[in-house]
Amino acid sequence: ALCQDRSHQPTVLSSVTSGGHRGILPSLMQKAVDSIINGSMKWSIIFAEALISLVSMLVSSTPGSLALQEAGFIPTILPLLKDANTQHLHLVSTALHVIESFLDYHNPSSALFRDLGGLDDTIARLKIEVSQVEVVSKKFEESHSNNKGKEVESCQPVQDIQPACAESSILYHRKNLMKVLLRTISLATYVPGSSARVDGSEENVLPPCLCKIFKRGKDFGGGVFSLAASVMSDLIHKDPTCYTVLDAAGLPQAFLDAIMGGVLYNSDAVSC
Repeated sequence: ALCQDRSHQPTVLSSVTSGGHRGILPSLMQKAVDSIINGSMKWSIIFAEALISLVSMLVSSTPGSLALQEAGFIPTILPLLKDANTQHLHLVSTALHVIESFLDYHNPSSALFRDLGGLDDTIARLKIEVSQVEVVSKKFEESHSNNKGKEVESCQPVQDIQPACAESSILYHRKNLMKVLLRTISLATYVPGSSARVDGSEENVLPPCLCKIFKRGKDFGGGVFSLAASVMSDLIHKDPTCYTVLDAAGLPQAFLDAIMGGVLYNSDAVSC
């Protein structure tokens, strides 16, 4: 609560990064992440979320991001990107918010993030989330198609409603996670002073993911659609020669088709 007040953040930051307390926060974070990844659950998810939320507050300033990067928080948090447990979607989103802040407030973090394989892991996780949303959307379409024209004989049983609500909650968290993933990718693709070409996952995995988002914009929502458009624009600005690769993947055409097919009724989608 004290850390949420920006006027007190320097005091809190000084307390956890100086003197005998210097290693306490990194040590707690490492143990919490290891516990989640190994599935030992020695440290509760609630405690891990509170810990990551504290770090997300501290890192939202240039001095904080510099101090915490030096403490090794980026490599400590990165393994959470591979946590596929649907109950941990919110936790992964919060962890990515921390990485996003590192990239936003401390430019050299982008190079470190890429060197550690963070960009490739982020793109790989985006691919997983895009596929999962696609599967749920197709299931819904098939269900709707099968039920079309059938007379409703009775109300849906309570036991059938509960799984549907749980699935809706998971889908909501997946879309939120996708937004953070796309923002992180957008920040990580730009490394100040670097003239590196778009290659690797950026060239092979990312364009098909963005293409799917454009083709099924209504399923992913305006926020995800807009961020996907921003990532495509960032890739072209970073390396104009990559346009041929994006064009070969059908990305520009998918975006134009989505616009011509009718812009989503969403302020983010309209402004992109």
